[in-house]
Amino acid sequence: MEAGKVLDVLYTFPVEGILNKLASLAAQEISLFRGFKKELTKLRQSLLEIQDFLGDVAHQPQERGKALKDWVRKLKDIADDADNVLDEVNYEDLRRQAELSNQKRKKVRNFLSSSNPHLFRQKMAHKIKSINASLLDLKYEASFIGLVSKKIDTTPPEIGGARETDSIFEEDEIVVGRNEDLSKIITILTNSNLDQENLSVMPIVGMAGLGKTTVARSLFNKDSICGHFEKKIWVCVSNTLEVNSILSWILEYLNPTKAGIQRLDALLKNLVQELEKKRYFLVLDDVWNEDPQKWSNLMTCLSKLHSAQGSVVIVTTRSASVASITKKVLPMYVLRSLSVDDCWDILKKRAFPDGNAPIAKDLETIGREIARKCAGIPLTAKCFAYCSNFKKDFEMERADLIQLWMAQGFLCSSHNKDMEDIGDEYFTILLQNSLFQDVIRDDFGTIIYCKMHDLVHDLAELVSRSEMEDKLENQHVTWDPSKCSKRNVEKRQSLFVNGDQAISNNTLLISFKALRVLNLYRADIEELPSSIGVLIHLRYLNVSRTKIKELPKSIGKLYNLQTLRMEDTWNLKTVPKEMENLINLRHVYFNYDMPVPFGMGRFEHLQTISPSFTLDKESNRGIDELGGLNQLKGALIIRVSEKRKTLMY
Repeated sequence: MEAGKVLDVLYTFPVEGILNKLASLAAQEISLFRGFKKELTKLRQSLLEIQDFLGDVAHQPQERGKALKDWVRKLKDIADDADNVLDEVNYEDLRRQAELSNQKRKKVRNFLSSSNPHLFRQKMAHKIKSINASLLDLKYEASFIGLVSKKIDTTPPEIGGARETDSIFEEDEIVVGRNEDLSKIITILTNSNLDQENLSVMPIVGMAGLGKTTVARSLFNKDSICGHFEKKIWVCVSNTLEVNSILSWILEYLNPTKAGIQRLDALLKNLVQELEKKRYFLVLDDVWNEDPQKWSNLMTCLSKLHSAQGSVVIVTTRSASVASITKKVLPMYVLRSLSVDDCWDILKKRAFPDGNAPIAKDLETIGREIARKCAGIPLTAKCFAYCSNFKKDFEMERADLIQLWMAQGFLCSSHNKDMEDIGDEYFTILLQNSLFQDVIRDDFGTIIYCKMHDLVHDLAELVSRSEMEDKLENQHVTWDPSKCSKRNVEKRQSLFVNGDQAISNNTLLISFKALRVLNLYRADIEELPSSIGVLIHLRYLNVSRTKIKELPKSIGKLYNLQTLRMEDTWNLKTVPKEMENLINLRHVYFNYDMPVPFGMGRFEHLQTISPSFTLDKESNRGIDELGGLNQLKGALIIRVSEKRKTLMY
């Protein structure tokens, strides 16, 4: 694994992660895209071209100077702008769903509103054209600062947990802790006995973030592999296991001039021309699909290419089932975790970039312990670092932390797991490895609260700050008015108002238009501004333990909201009916003595109603309202207000 890989996720997420997300969303068929589809196509292509430069940026030495840093910063800004534009399209789609259900708005009013379809499409087209122009300028600027475009597989990543991977691996990169694995695999792959086999398959299996792609990339670029195989091909598969698509990607990799061929017969004929009597090395990275018939169909097609004996397919996967289905001739290779020393070396190089600077003994001790406890799983780093947003000695709630990770986009659902399930796995890893302490359990023995040791918090803070050198530009920091530069305000995605801090100007909140998280827990506020409705990207809102007396009607415009927390808000007695428009809501928390604050029958994604659902004849809150909520999880308390009885399910 490359040095710094444990925390490289923190660096690449604002750029590469956003670009991948944009490429996926831009390729989706959404009715609102009609009218600016051409601009979206250009946007996707521009992003993929810039992504080629990003592969070079990630491996440039820091001494390259200010120009490189400025280029990266510009790219982050443009990527954020593009992310926000596509989020606006998603928001508008949700708004239309809500209003269609309400059937309240008249056609005349709709025509005159800023959300008129024609006006909206014009607005989005203008924004996307501006972003495309900025990306074009950035592309030209890249050549002046010495960046090189390195062509990678440009197949758009699948939405819902997939990611785009590539074969690029710099020769001067340091590989930590994988030399023994690489040596063993290369020995197997280059064994002369394989020359008697037409095609062999070796699955490399291991849990998320362990470094399977890194091992495959290292193999792909090893001189011994390059010398043994005449052709090398890299394909990122992810959730897609459609035979024609994979064959098309293989052909495009071998001969870009033949991109776009879709018919199976034509694909096979062209692949025979490329691979006949040649020994090839094919990497199928990040395979999820467990359908044995699809894999059998793919292998049947590959067997028709008349390639030389000794050809090999490497399959990387998290699934033991996939590994079992795909292995042929060769056994599966189970990737082990890194050693404590390897993990500490990786962690230290990012948290303490100046290798010559002395490291405090207590931080080194706790850092080595974290390295041991992380068990060689680098993707836990971004979730771990995010915990530094809480004050020291803060009692963190398990569900709350997962919901925050989800709102920031750290968690992506897979084909069989919700975002919350994936977040729970990360929480469990950190918890079981003693990065959290002072746990509190519920009546069923489940850990629901925990704290972070002060020294662990210090290191999490260092890791988080290493994401960007300019701390004022950090998008995920606590409230500090003295550090609110214009750029900071416009780009910040997560805002915490810790403890009893007061916000002198509530209306200032609406200036943070890119916010995904607004945590006002225990903030010294009595109201939210009515203009909070402009925070269209908001996924998480927490007003618990505040003095808020009422919520503005405009809160019903937060169509992207996933989590709403308003516990211990004793001054808050009622909420606006408009909150029934929050159709993307997944978790809602309110006071125990408060009736169900709004109708929930339309919340098809809702998983949590806490603390209870109260049947109330006067408010038309009947049991039938729960009929469509098939995503509810955990305990559900149903209270009957008239008879003062409580039922639990």
